[in-house]
Amino acid sequence: CLCYHISWLQFIHKTLSFFVWFYLSLSKLLYRKNKSVESVESLREGIARYPNYERINALKNEEKYILRPELWVNVDDACPNDSVTLKVTYRNLTKFSVYLYKINLPVESPLLRKITEDNVTQYGTFFRKESFLLEPTLDYNSKLVELKMKTPAVGIYYAVMKPVDKEGNGSTSLLYLTGLQMIQRSWNNQCEFIVLDKRTGHPVPNAKLSFYDRKNGEYV
Repeated sequence: CLCYHISWLQFIHKTLSFFVWFYLSLSKLLYRKNKSVESVESLREGIARYPNYERINALKNEEKYILRPELWVNVDDACPNDSVTLKVTYRNLTKFSVYLYKINLPVESPLLRKITEDNVTQYGTFFRKESFLLEPTLDYNSKLVELKMKTPAVGIYYAVMKPVDKEGNGSTSLLYLTGLQMIQRSWNNQCEFIVLDKRTGHPVPNAKLSFYDRKNGEYV
């Protein structure tokens, strides 16, 4: 009878919902345990078993999430005309590029804090592009590597790090390249400021220092 067929269809629908939920829950559990390969395999098995189920996109979206390319780059302090260490955390990538922009603003400008990837050309000009190859992350998990990049001359630069040939998040960094470094020593409620050559560590004679206070986001 019609009621029997309706009940049977409802039962099938609930059964499919359970199995899709099972594969999704299993995948997330494996992913939390850094077993990303097994997580993807369970998702693909569920997709293959129930390709036409109306909620199968839940599994497909989870697979896309695990396979998405990601890139984070921390840039160490460096000297001009030297090299800098890039600490790169990535996954699902084999190549990324660094786009350097020379910023045409004074070091005390409050506009430096407003620079983004979208508006960097308003405050500077494109200077150089450098690309780096990465080992594939076959397990889909994040990997940390350290790479070296040549630094340009003294100045302020904005670096945009982006994946090559893949959509995904990137990183940005504002670089202050100077050959000078200041240290501060305090005693008896007094302060002594010493300017050093960053490469040699020797004091720089006749160095001049300017001190600013910040008020309403601006240096005065």
